[in-house]
Amino acid sequence: MSYFKKIRITKSYKINIWSAFKPLYYILTLLGLLPYSLKFPKGSGGATIIHKSIYFNSLCSVSMILILYTFFVLHTQQVFASTESNTMTEVLTTKFNYMLEMLTLLLFATVSYFCAYKNRFTYVKILNAIVSSSYKFVDHKVFIRRLQVQVKIVTLCLFLLLFLQITINFTRFDTVRKMMLVTSSFILPQMIQFTVIGFYYVLVLMVVGVLKNINEQMKNLCKYSRVNAEFIKVEKRITLNQIEVVYVNMLEMKRAINRAFQASILATAFQCFHSIVSESHILYHGLAVDPTLTTHDVCNCSIWIVYQLIKIYTISCSGNMLKEQEAKIGRSLHNILAGKEDARLYLEVQHFSSMILFQN
Repeated sequence: MSYFKKIRITKSYKINIWSAFKPLYYILTLLGLLPYSLKFPKGSGGATIIHKSIYFNSLCSVSMILILYTFFVLHTQQVFASTESNTMTEVLTTKFNYMLEMLTLLLFATVSYFCAYKNRFTYVKILNAIVSSSYKFVDHKVFIRRLQVQVKIVTLCLFLLLFLQITINFTRFDTVRKMMLVTSSFILPQMIQFTVIGFYYVLVLMVVGVLKNINEQMKNLCKYSRVNAEFIKVEKRITLNQIEVVYVNMLEMKRAINRAFQASILATAFQCFHSIVSESHILYHGLAVDPTLTTHDVCNCSIWIVYQLIKIYTISCSGNMLKEQEAKIGRSLHNILAGKEDARLYLEVQHFSSMILFQN
């Protein structure tokens, strides 16, 4: 029995935050969205940058950009060359909307790769700060297991979205050349977009996970505050002052995440708005004005609108999660005021409350 216990402990020890993050890390590296490769520690330490890896990762980024721009030009030539063969680009207005939709996706990809290289050190700083902060809590293993499941779900969603787009594209009644053009000028940049949004979402989930640990620790402090001070010193693993330091650090990381992704989010908002309007116009014209759209075209346009709604929902959901956790921490901090037996704890609560008001 002792032998099996040792194996179980060893396996659980190997599961850390870095191993939970690896599935998304490999996708980001493959697409060239992480300029530096990282050397992950076996324990709870921070990741180190492999500086020589920027050459290979830059090659991936440049290759992706060249593919996107090349197929954008080829697709543009194909759209203006074929006027009657494609029911979705017959009218001049529809044709320009179609072109502008490709251009917005290309714009997002360009902005994302520029921001990736501009914030190449910021990404590592954010990840290391979140890892170091999470290991300061006793229940960090719960956070790691929860993060591991969340990253796997995000990765699975990316593959499902890719499979759905490819399936819809290659079941159309069109030439292979047209299918390849759509894959390279629509599906590829949109998958880059989904990956960037997924990366942003996972970073927010990490911050939210640390904030949840802060909230749970404050609930424990609320229970302990009604007991005598000697008992508090024995049982309490982390002080309120230490919690405040972690909270301030997470607020700084939240701002760093927003600064790193604000250009990509702005480009996403513009692209989603135009895509929803453009696809709706195609559906209206193809069904009401000149009913020439096939069932496949209607399904394709409808699902494309759903893609845009998924992007908007994911970004808005990330902001709501952060606000919700910050509000819960404020309520938990207020509940600690019920016990004023410990004067030092009471002063720490007052200082923490003033800091939250100042940060807001």
